[in-house]
Amino acid sequence: MTEEEYLAQYDASKWPHPALTGDTALFRSTVDGMQVLLIKRGNHPFKGCWALPGGFAEPGETIEETAARELKEEVGVEGANLRLVGIYSKPNRDPRDWVVTAAYAAMLPEGFAVIAGDDAAEARWFNIEDVQAMKNLAFDHNEIIADAIDVIMSV
Repeated sequence: MTEEEYLAQYDASKWPHPALTGDTALFRSTVDGMQVLLIKRGNHPFKGCWALPGGFAEPGETIEETAARELKEEVGVEGANLRLVGIYSKPNRDPRDWVVTAAYAAMLPEGFAVIAGDDAAEARWFNIEDVQAMKNLAFDHNEIIADAIDVIMSV
């Protein structure tokens, strides 16, 4: 059987497919210390909870393009130097379905303006210490932020 013949008869529906998202932890350094940008979710699940900017990949998009697009749509940030933090795939990390996320981190200059948009009800900078004390971030974003701090501090 040739590869063309194999692919013609291949049934992709035999394997369940996860949804793919890209989330980004944006940081800035201020005179008061390191801060991370969070959005207040405007939609379910976790409506009203603080979360990292991010969202679902669209067909034909790389996951890096997803993360960059979501930053632009949700907080008006373009051109951030995204660094991969990790892949998060724990079962039930998202109550909607099987969702795997690629998480990124980036450092922004102190005066960088952000604007809540798309499905973000609000966008706000938080001191790292305050975020680390928050136990009710959406999804597994506490874990992602902790890992992202390690990535940013190692640069």
